[in-house]
Amino acid sequence: MGIKCKQYLFTQKDARSFTITGNIEDIDPVKVEGKIVALNFENYSLSIGDTTPVNKVPYKINSISLTSKVDSYELSSAKLNKSSLFILPMLGGTRNLFMFDSLFVNAFIEINEYNNCICLLYRFSGDPLFLKFEQALKQFRTFKDTFDPSPHFVTFVFDIPTKYKEDYANYIAGKYSKFSPEFKSKIMEFHSFNIYGEMAQILFQDEKRRKRLEEDLGVELPKGSELFSIIDKEEETFNPKIYI
Repeated sequence: MGIKCKQYLFTQKDARSFTITGNIEDIDPVKVEGKIVALNFENYSLSIGDTTPVNKVPYKINSISLTSKVDSYELSSAKLNKSSLFILPMLGGTRNLFMFDSLFVNAFIEINEYNNCICLLYRFSGDPLFLKFEQALKQFRTFKDTFDPSPHFVTFVFDIPTKYKEDYANYIAGKYSKFSPEFKSKIMEFHSFNIYGEMAQILFQDEKRRKRLEEDLGVELPKGSELFSIIDKEEETFNPKIYI
């Protein structure tokens, strides 16, 4: 769904981003050091730090980019973080069950007074399906707390499932290849990743990926090196200023 604004169409991509399509050649991008910091339209502008509604859903703008197809701009609050890929699957289920492509925003390892936890941030919805989903999450054995950081968002906090505590520690340390075989399979199943895709190459230390990283980085990586960067704790800690 989207909203029309004269010759432009604003469309929600997911809970983190929206796109602008239409006569984008009439939009004047403002760049600083090569990065887009604002879009100037005929009678208004959108800049980094602004909040704008799309279908009545407010989006905080923290990044602006021209898509690879060069026929739209993408404006985002945040990118999908590592915890959403590696930690969320510890709760079981699949992407579809957790509304991953619609209302789910990001997962975190710290929020307020809780650390070493699993925190899920969602766009709030009054849809009966989401309200049932909220109640279902509260029935999880590991459920700890829930609160609304704003009228438009809701968070859920969980303890680390006992069987995944060692995997959680390896995630914090960036030792992805050290995950248990069971947890590796759970990650692949949760996200429906292809066994030949990037995630499998990371988890199982694919030799071709190692060679490719060596070429990209201009360094020699010893065999056994992890093939994905360690987490940036700031990106994996909930910061309301980013989203609200």
